[in-house]
Amino acid sequence: MSKRKIAKIILIIGAGFIGLLLVLFLYVSSKVKNEFEEKINIYFSSLNNGVYRVEHQPFKCTGFLNYECASKQVDVFVDNEKLFVVQKFIVGLKGIKTDSLKEYAQGDIIEINSALFNFSDSFKPFKFEYKGEDRILDKREGVVLGQNSFKLEAKSVSYAFDANIKRKSKEFANKNIIKIILQTPLKTFLEDTEYFVEDMGAKVFSRNLKDATFSLLRQTKDTELDEEGYERIIDDQTQALIFGAKLFGFFDTPYEQQITHLIEGYNDLLKDKIKSIQVSFYSKDEVYFKQTYFNRFQNPNDLQRFLAKFFNHYDMKVVTK
Repeated sequence: MSKRKIAKIILIIGAGFIGLLLVLFLYVSSKVKNEFEEKINIYFSSLNNGVYRVEHQPFKCTGFLNYECASKQVDVFVDNEKLFVVQKFIVGLKGIKTDSLKEYAQGDIIEINSALFNFSDSFKPFKFEYKGEDRILDKREGVVLGQNSFKLEAKSVSYAFDANIKRKSKEFANKNIIKIILQTPLKTFLEDTEYFVEDMGAKVFSRNLKDATFSLLRQTKDTELDEEGYERIIDDQTQALIFGAKLFGFFDTPYEQQITHLIEGYNDLLKDKIKSIQVSFYSKDEVYFKQTYFNRFQNPNDLQRFLAKFFNHYDMKVVTK
């Protein structure tokens, strides 16, 4: 057999092998996309516990390697009253590897129930954005680290929340990240998964918070409100917060200084002396819990007991800028 024929046969076999891989790759990609779409729609359909429920137009997914699912509208109800409406609700996966992937979500909040949220439009969020990454830390033990950030945008202020949370379950062991995220039943995450919050925080950033608050107070007062009167109201609110913090035992913790800093920061933010307040909690030790743990604290009187347990395991930090 001539070298030319051998080369031709090798090329044909190589092309066939590449074609087979491409078909297999397309099949796997399509399977992931379909699983993602099914998982999202099942999840949103399950959000109904008798107190709240979610109605959504079905999510439709597109993509190859990276996947994006969109719903035209999602409605959230509490006690059969519409709480808010989100349009252009988008959820996506990208950067997919065997041991990690990135998630994102965003949407436009077009309607908020004014009867339930009776405050100025300046404070009502009109947009949200979520970014996250899940990464397998220990395949054998089934440990996954989730890094999450969530942001709400309003006209006068933005709210940001972030958390790094480890999840551990025997159901995650020896599986790739797609199988963990898309193929694990929702019940496993709710009942059979242990969680460890490494750190978490919240941040409030002011655009024109003072002006918006000043305007709101002017509308609620019978008399004309000036700068001095505004600051006096803010100072009175600050004293009320200090009294409430003492009443609920916040000052009976090792973090009295941080709590005081937080309340003073509230005062400074509303007087436009600073632009942001950030509160963060960092774990002292690695303690896992299941979601059912919070069933112990159903009574409002359990707040002090919860705080005592919480501050045993977390340090607190307050930053104002």
